[in-house]
Amino acid sequence: MKKNHQQPEEIIDAEIKLGIGEATESELQKSKRIKFRIMVGENIRAARLRRNMSIEELAELLTLTSGFVGLIERGTRGASSYNICRLAQVFGMTADDLYKGTDPLSVGSENKEALLKKMTALAGNLAEDRIEFIIEAIKALYRLD
Repeated sequence: MKKNHQQPEEIIDAEIKLGIGEATESELQKSKRIKFRIMVGENIRAARLRRNMSIEELAELLTLTSGFVGLIERGTRGASSYNICRLAQVFGMTADDLYKGTDPLSVGSENKEALLKKMTALAGNLAEDRIEFIIEAIKALYRLD
């Protein structure tokens, strides 16, 4: 995923010290926590953008401020477990998906083609109104237009 920010100085300092054998265990742990927070924030931002949501729309759904959501996405602040669960629910994902960066809307193209063929085959047995219902449900679940 493309990084849209610079690494915090604490990470750079710890990595430099690690390279020359001077990093303390505490500095390394802090660096790992910051990197994880940044990665989760990037995953949240990617999931939001794939659903064509603005920060303001997401913040309203979560009853948070858009500024706070921005801090989470940049990794400046970490999201609580409660907010991670709420984010996952809004995105139609699991909390684990947000931590790992796996998103149902970002399935690889080869796998996506196979899944679409399977869906088409299954839909062939359904009435037209059922197919339309499924399409609307998918759009609502993943906030697609």
